[in-house]
Amino acid sequence: QGLKSQVFLSTRNKTLNEAIYYNIDAIYRAITAGKQLSYRYYGWSLANGKLIKAYRREERYQVSPLSVAWNDEKYYLIAFDPVRDEVRHYRIDKMEQIAVEDLPALPQNDRFDSGSYVSKLFNMQGGAKKQVTLRFDKDLLGVAVDQFGSKAHLRPDDEEHFLLICDVVVSSGFYGFLFSLQGRVRL
Repeated sequence: QGLKSQVFLSTRNKTLNEAIYYNIDAIYRAITAGKQLSYRYYGWSLANGKLIKAYRREERYQVSPLSVAWNDEKYYLIAFDPVRDEVRHYRIDKMEQIAVEDLPALPQNDRFDSGSYVSKLFNMQGGAKKQVTLRFDKDLLGVAVDQFGSKAHLRPDDEEHFLLICDVVVSSGFYGFLFSLQGRVRL
């Protein structure tokens, strides 16, 4: 008798929004042309037990797009938002009525690195950027490198631990990462 093989697939719902591909195309056109981008951006709300779109601002967002990132099975626009005077990220599947504007993108620091920006985020959640020192159990070195990269500042602490010093965006996602390691890393 052969071995019985079973495969279990996650049934977690994923956002299936065909418009996302048109949004990404518009974002790349704006980046290539050096133009600003505008759109409506929404979250969700419950009204009378029904899920409805809730727009974040009455007016359209208008940003200078920098890049597109893929994280946790979602696409994000990374852009300079002049209303908040900072680089922000936005879920592309929550953008509607996207348009490339006939205005030049606002100049950014040429040294802005989208990869570095994304690497400091946990679950793409925003928050205050802080330098932290984390004390890991020695056998979590692979976990630390997977999360923070091979160029992270690491040093031995004692026979059983090492320290990692890095910049992170402090958010519930960051704390969730720490708690997921069940006391084997200390802040």
